[in-house]
Amino acid sequence: MLRLFSQLSSYSSDSYEEEPRAILKEVFSLKRQVKLMRSVIKRYSIPETEYSDVLLPTIYVISPTYARPHQKAELTRLKNVFLHIPALHWILVEDASHKSQLVSDFLKLSDITFTHLHHSTPDDWKLKDKMRETQTVSVWPVGLVGGVMVERPQVSIDDQTKSHVTGWLTGWKPNRPFATDMAGFAVYVWHTRTEKPNMKDEERLRNAGKPTDEGIEV
Repeated sequence: MLRLFSQLSSYSSDSYEEEPRAILKEVFSLKRQVKLMRSVIKRYSIPETEYSDVLLPTIYVISPTYARPHQKAELTRLKNVFLHIPALHWILVEDASHKSQLVSDFLKLSDITFTHLHHSTPDDWKLKDKMRETQTVSVWPVGLVGGVMVERPQVSIDDQTKSHVTGWLTGWKPNRPFATDMAGFAVYVWHTRTEKPNMKDEERLRNAGKPTDEGIEV
């Protein structure tokens, strides 16, 4: 706390006149730090040494989320964990065409440094259509894994319609007959049985024209 006030007092009157916007920005940033520290001390009695080091590397956590009845409950669980971690920046991405008011209000009251983004999942994926054509095993490139830009199979094309895998371009493949990432293949299996979830009350509400409100806070 004393460190923040000493930073404020270190500015001369000349610097205030020369760079008023920069000074106001710095003051606003320091006030946010004071507010955050007071909140942490009040809630968890965490020793100041655990969060006051300005040189502490920042941890960036990226979390996807989408609208559902228990969305806020799950975000609250994550927030309660992140509040224990100093120097953390939470990047929350909504699977939607716009930012929801529920998530926006939640983040503003979270006492966590955050970035709120949104991006809808595309309706059409070419890879999805290729997966459906799998007869035994299919493989494809995967980006940003193994310390390289892309890992992919090496393919030999016999004619215009048939091809087969001859090797792998990967960052790590010692003694691996199939050096592919877990996200880089699909296997055709015979579907034997599926248990339908028991949601009688939900079906009754839907039939009555009153389905569950996905915007409800749980």
